[in-house]
Amino acid sequence: MTEWKTYRLGDIAKFQTGKLNSNAAVENGKYPFFTCSPNTLAIDNYAFDKEAILLAGNNAEGNFSIKYYKGKFNAYQRTYIIETYNDICDIKFLFYALKLCLQQFKLMSQGTSTKFLTAVILNNFEISLPSLEEQRRIAGILGAIDDKIENNRRINANLESQAQALYKQWFVDNRKDDWEEKQLGEIALHITDGVHNTVIDSPNGEYYLLSCKNIKSGQLFIGSNERRIDHETFTKLRKRTRLSQGDILVTSVGTVGEMYLVNESPTNYEFQRSVAIIKPNQDIISSYFLYAALLYQRNEIKHLAHGAVQQCIFISDLKEYSFIVPNKNDISAFDEVVAPMFNKIGELQKENEALSTLRDTLLPKLMNGEIKL
Repeated sequence: MTEWKTYRLGDIAKFQTGKLNSNAAVENGKYPFFTCSPNTLAIDNYAFDKEAILLAGNNAEGNFSIKYYKGKFNAYQRTYIIETYNDICDIKFLFYALKLCLQQFKLMSQGTSTKFLTAVILNNFEISLPSLEEQRRIAGILGAIDDKIENNRRINANLESQAQALYKQWFVDNRKDDWEEKQLGEIALHITDGVHNTVIDSPNGEYYLLSCKNIKSGQLFIGSNERRIDHETFTKLRKRTRLSQGDILVTSVGTVGEMYLVNESPTNYEFQRSVAIIKPNQDIISSYFLYAALLYQRNEIKHLAHGAVQQCIFISDLKEYSFIVPNKNDISAFDEVVAPMFNKIGELQKENEALSTLRDTLLPKLMNGEIKL
């Protein structure tokens, strides 16, 4: 194994920042727009076409996000676009090395109401590197895991699209006269949102406290830097939300209208107030049908949001939202067709959880040389 050498980040990489206004995003644009949020938004044009690391340099809580991207994109002016000098540092290796340093960045960030990373902080930040060959081997191992995770996500997105097409064919294009219009509050046992009160974090807690940023494109993302809570706090929050398998989650603050069907028993996470939780009444409607119906009407759900500075969907508005509900026989027939699709989605989500745990376990061991290649 070669000796690792320490470098200033400014000596192995160069930085740019985006120039666009943070409101430049559009709903169905062509290219990604990277902001200080962990989510990406689409725009119609691009300013950059390169392989780069995107590092959010500004966040109210100092919880910075990082992403590797190759292609055409735009970025908000407070997002750092990092390229490496390839004869010294492999860009994928640096991405994983910096990903491990997000907690350090949080501690080093400046500001009171909003935390930010300055160019001086980043330029002087120290990174240890093995040989370029070993960097590529390490990045290859971690990258293979991430590639598998991303491939599973693409499969799940395709399966969800198929379920959506079936929903449209069965219940929109071929609507029957005996179907009734009902409010969401009539066909749900419980509609609430995550905790509103301040929650004390427990750095070594076994449970996660998630938010709207963890739900995107029908997937639940749980990273290694999420907020953690202890068993007592988790039990108290679970008593309030009653979160269980078959519930439907809707992001209700900030980036509204993202949805997730809880396919597995949610044993290790709860939510902040930015996520609404809908528990279907299975005597009236199934989880699969309701999830497909809400996804199909996602734009209408998003239009329930209020607020100029920050969008918010009120629980009362969700309860009053109405749509057409078929009879039980038609819902059951639909479930028989889509159940294998959602079961496969659940299997791949579990596989991704295991892969993410493996990656997050290997990451520090590979980065400190504990595992020798």
